[in-house]
Amino acid sequence: MPDKGFAACLLRQARRYPALAPRDALKLCFQAAYGPEHLLADHDQARAFLLEELRSLAAAPGPLIEAIGPHYARVNLAPWKHQGLDPDILWQAFCQSAATAGPEAPARLCLYHRATGEAARAGALPFGARLWDSALSDYLARGGGPLRHSPGYRQAHQPHYRVVAERFCRALTPGV
Repeated sequence: MPDKGFAACLLRQARRYPALAPRDALKLCFQAAYGPEHLLADHDQARAFLLEELRSLAAAPGPLIEAIGPHYARVNLAPWKHQGLDPDILWQAFCQSAATAGPEAPARLCLYHRATGEAARAGALPFGARLWDSALSDYLARGGGPLRHSPGYRQAHQPHYRVVAERFCRALTPGV
């Protein structure tokens, strides 16, 4: 089983998604620390958005679940649809995951920022330390929080996923 530590997941994401920019790494750090908690302010709207996204998205093979750290994973919607999996199973895991961040999430976020800076300084990411440090400084000056993917990342990789707690991943695909 691959290492699910944040640094290992970050490096896998950088290899798989070469358009990863500092903004996308900040998003990854936030998701790996907090999960999807910020996305469920309106349950009905969030569920309708998931169902519409699945409806409009072309089914495609690919990695169904990608660990983004020891606590959370991204569940990719195109493979979900390709495998004919039940959207209600994903919805339930997503909802249950929204309440799992806990009081240690801010400390985890700081650790993940530090790990990303170390990887950038080591030349292991598609951007250097100067770009990372600048993006992190701007992000923190604005108060942090969730982000959207960068335009370049969205165009190159067309991300469609939901973040779920790692502990729900095995239950997502019964019989698969």
